Amino acid sequence: MAQWKELPDALDEPGRQFVAELRRLKSGSGLSLAALADRTSCSKSSWERYLNGSYLPPAVVVEELARLGGGDVDRALALRSLAEDSWSAGGGAGSAVTPDALPGPGDAEPVGPADADAAPAAPPRRPARRTALVAATVATL
Repeated sequence: MAQWKELPDALDEPGRQFVAELRRLKSGSGLSLAALADRTSCSKSSWERYLNGSYLPPAVVVEELARLGGGDVDRALALRSLAEDSWSAGGGAGSAVTPDALPGPGDAEPVGPADADAAPAAPPRRPARRTALVAATVATL
């Protein structure tokens, strides 16, 4: 089994339980991160962020992993919901961890073998912040 990174100190108990469930499901799937990326809507780098507790994955991604790992989809989504509540209340792993942290534009495409050693992608952008910036710029003009 792969050696996991230690979870961030800022991650509270519901977040830790959720990430532990994600890791259990990933191990149950028997898939590498690259193979997991090929079979889901997230890239390898997104899976690394989710499984290391850096970002909260979207519910659809949790459902995909639960199905691949042979786990209980409802349990995985319930744990995600508890983790989301604590993350949105400021108990997450950092300021970049938010429930609306969606995969970036390139994350929906499968990652091929040539990308296996590529550097991790930049964190996904939050659409709300961009919208607020555009609105402020228009108001100023």
